[in-house]
Amino acid sequence: MTPPRSSTRTARRADAFNPSCCAAATPVCMIFDIHATTLLLAGTQVHVVAARLGHADPSITLRVYAHVISTQLAEAADIFARVMKAAS
Repeated sequence: MTPPRSSTRTARRADAFNPSCCAAATPVCMIFDIHATTLLLAGTQVHVVAARLGHADPSITLRVYAHVISTQLAEAADIFARVMKAAS
């Protein structure tokens, strides 16, 4: 029995990714970073990004890309402040 197509793709991504590649800034690592950062900045939910990257748990994605999420938190605070100012 062959595994579902999506789990095969995830396994291939996981096999192709070696954590030490980030230290060397290899193209594979750069693609992962660009992919995750782009999706997170576009508002994609963390668990969806985690699944696309092959992370076993969204907490991995949160830990690695916390700087991106921090940017979104600051932007959300600015948006809320503008709305409240406009309402008053």
